[in-house]
Amino acid sequence: MIVVLFYAQIRCLIEHIAACPGKGKLIPSQENIDNLLAMMDQIINWGMIGDQVNYDLFEIKIDVLKSGRIGTDKILSEQVFKPYSLSKSSENVNDAIKNYNNNYADLPEDDRTDVFTKKTEEAFKDEYGVTLTQLIQFTQALSGVCFFKDPGCSIFYEDELITEIIKILPEISKEEVIALLNHFSLGKRKHIMELPEGMETYDIFPWRFNRRLSLNQKPLVKVYDVAKNKNKYYVGPRQLIKSGKFLLYLFYSGKLRAKPEGKLIKVIGRNLEKKGEDFTNEVFEFFNDKSENSLIDKEVEINTKSQLKHSKDIGDIDVLVINKELKKIYLLECKNTEAAKNVKQLVEEVNNLFGSESKKGWIKKHKERYEWVIANKDLLGVKYKIDLKEFDVIPIILTSEQLATEFLKKEELPFKLVSFYNVNDKLFSAFED
Repeated sequence: MIVVLFYAQIRCLIEHIAACPGKGKLIPSQENIDNLLAMMDQIINWGMIGDQVNYDLFEIKIDVLKSGRIGTDKILSEQVFKPYSLSKSSENVNDAIKNYNNNYADLPEDDRTDVFTKKTEEAFKDEYGVTLTQLIQFTQALSGVCFFKDPGCSIFYEDELITEIIKILPEISKEEVIALLNHFSLGKRKHIMELPEGMETYDIFPWRFNRRLSLNQKPLVKVYDVAKNKNKYYVGPRQLIKSGKFLLYLFYSGKLRAKPEGKLIKVIGRNLEKKGEDFTNEVFEFFNDKSENSLIDKEVEINTKSQLKHSKDIGDIDVLVINKELKKIYLLECKNTEAAKNVKQLVEEVNNLFGSESKKGWIKKHKERYEWVIANKDLLGVKYKIDLKEFDVIPIILTSEQLATEFLKKEELPFKLVSFYNVNDKLFSAFED
């Protein structure tokens, strides 16, 4: 029998052993390891099913089979995840084609300017005691040392590791190296469910994404050597490189979890606003370039002071497209989105769209603007000097990439959820499919 090992199960098993190491001295057999991986696979699968049930995301049938095993239906997989996966594959192919030429472009010469802004560096220093540059330099320098020592898994005692890092990065102080080791290391806990200071329950559930106690964010495993009375570290160089890239991904995607009132969370918020503005501008430029016989505008305000008056501020239409030929008014709510990677993120995606008890969703906000336009086409016509009486109004949530919610809540969506990839391929036909 061929055993296929999945990366997530191996990674989560390492995390578990780092938190609660055994005291035995026997070397585990391959069968022992396979059994542990199988158990971790079940923990992840049932954890995701638990999220699905707890958050009432989708009706799921759970029953005891004749064999005595617990069985679940596969409707969610067949109706949501499979078609969604196919759609994402198509987007990935489009991205690969679009970026193909960039893969072979000459790299720009190093002008020795700083990669990260001063505000970014200050924010990371405030949050972690070291700058983002130092965090990335640490992962790159240490991975290089590891590849020469043992490309599989290198083992260092703490004093040796500190010396190696300072030797390669002499501008970093010993205190900063210790701060870096603390940031990137998983250590022992009394119990797997024990929360280190500053952590949340979220951080110890292996089926969740973006956990601060994951090997993706803490690629070093710290173990106390009783015989030598000092710490030693297990380091995989490839995982270290991956962690550096993952840190940058979390930061630039706005997913890096930071102190609520700290400098870093403010920098992340500004970056997200900029990305949202950039996507709206991209959509606006696209329709300006591709759409003939149309009036196109962006950030069209509807409030107490704007030309399109309302008794209160109901926000703005991100991109407005008035197609004279089709006699349609498209109200595009542009959202720079990212695909959900697990059930919890899917729940958050649904909440963003439909709202929650404490927060209005995108749909409800956009519906207000849609209803206003339906009732005030004459005012819109005056603003753009066109008679709109015979025009239909089409509200659209336009996302930067496909969302699984489109498949999950298809019957509940009051208007269309369309990815920009589809619009690139089909233009206005994407709004009619």
